[in-house]
Amino acid sequence: MRYLIPVVTILLAAPGLAPAQPFPSKPIRIVTAAGPGGGVDTTSRIIAQNLQDAAVTKILHAPDVTKKLASIGLEPVGQGLAESDAYIKSEIRKWAGVVKAAGISAN
Repeated sequence: MRYLIPVVTILLAAPGLAPAQPFPSKPIRIVTAAGPGGGVDTTSRIIAQNLQDAAVTKILHAPDVTKKLASIGLEPVGQGLAESDAYIKSEIRKWAGVVKAAGISAN
């Protein structure tokens, strides 16, 4: 009975609470107490990259963003920043040879 009153009080107050914002609603800053290049730093950077990849993918697949991209002939794919970077670099290498072979130059 002694725990019932606080629980009832919390339940009665709950409808008046503000709804939670989607997570994360603000940038996340990761601070480590170790120098750069160590195990803690490396692990933190890997975690940060994975969080960033997930956030970018979520934004790209939002219905309004997907619609806007489709209107200009683009289609989002579910890959992270590292994969996108590698793809762009491979395309540059591929097309640089074509441009050079064709004698194309920027004037």
